[in-house]
Formats: sequence, structure tokens, C-alpha cells
Amino acid sequence: MKKSNVLFIASVLSCVVGITVANVKLKSEYDKKNIASYYKDISIPTFHHIKEMAIPDSAGFSNLEINILASDTFRLQKTFYADIEKNVHFEVSNDTLYISMKKPLTQGYTSINILCNNLQSIEVRHSRIFINKFNATNLQVNTNNVAFLRMQDCEINRLLVQGKNNGSVLITDKCIIDSGFFQMNDKSLLSLSNNVIRYKEFSLGNEATLCLNGAIVKEFTSTH
Repeated sequence: MKKSNVLFIASVLSCVVGITVANVKLKSEYDKKNIASYYKDISIPTFHHIKEMAIPDSAGFSNLEINILASDTFRLQKTFYADIEKNVHFEVSNDTLYISMKKPLTQGYTSINILCNNLQSIEVRHSRIFINKFNATNLQVNTNNVAFLRMQDCEINRLLVQGKNNGSVLITDKCIIDSGFFQMNDKSLLSLSNNVIRYKEFSLGNEATLCLNGAIVKEFTSTH
């Protein structure tokens, strides 16, 4: 074998080994939380409503995951993926944060964080939304198309949930809701698990699905 080829192979192997070692070290540092988040932090104007716009010519999942987090300041935290930078647009107008996409993401599920407070409504069409440890006085949730929304460990005084098409809403562990009003139509799904809802009203379409788990089963009374 020519000396030049040997040197080339050696240099390639050296690069591979170097990258592998670097990745192992990076993972170790991430696990130890010694490396800062890979989210880009962006300040945005105050808003009280979130609305995801329809993706043109698409009725499927966007592959975007949105985490709603409580914060005294209003910020977006998004990754540096090109798909996010080029394809997902955020704009605050008329007290509403609008989320629009040209097409579904192609790199699999990618997440963003929305930090806010005093949220009053969320309307989602294509994405998955996770709300954790969030308090609100009055909150309205709308899931359309194939949207998915999960609430966990939240305290809401008055909650209105509306589901259409194949939208899904999961209210899971440790949620405390004073008054809950649930309107599920088409083939939408509502799942209630291990939470406290002191007053409940349900309106379920013929093809809608209601799932109950845990302690909520014993408390369940329906006006449907």
C-alpha cells in the first residue's frame, strides 16, 4: 500500500476516534449538567393566547413538541436545528402568540419551550403540547385535527376543553381544577387520570372517547 494511502487512512481513523471521544465526553458533561442548554433564548412581547395556524396542504402531525412553562418573563427557547430556523415562524400580535409552519418538520420530533404566565387560551392543530406545573385562573384549550395536549401538575380555577376531529387532551397526575367543562366532538379523545376536578360538565359526541383512570373514577359524575 502506498505511503500516501496509509497516511490518509490513519488520518481518517484519527478523526473518527477523536469525534467518538469528544461525543462521549459531551454526553458525560450533559449528564452532569455542566454544559448549557442547546436552546436559543429569545425575548418576546407579552401575550395571553397561543394559536397554532394550519399547515398548508397537511392534516397530519407537525413533529413539533411545545412545552409550556411558567415564568415571570415571556420568552421562547428553540433549538438551533435548521428545520426550526427556516420552517417555524413565531409572531405576537393582538395579545396572541401565533405559531405557523410551512410544512411538517423532517428531522423527527423537535421541541421548543414557551415561557409565559397568565395564559388564557391555547389552540393547537398539528403539534404536541405539554403543560407542566402551570397555574391559571381561566384557561381554554382547543385541540383540532391530530393535535395532542397533556396537562400535568397544574392548578386551574376554570378550565374549558374543546376537542374536534382527532384531537386528544390528557389531564394527568396532580392536576387540581375547580371547575371543568369538556366538549368533545368527532373522534376526539379526553383522558382524565388521578386528578381532582371539583365540578365537572361533559358534552360528548357519538364518536368521542372518554377515558378515566385512578381516583377520578370514584368521583366521576356526568351531566351528559
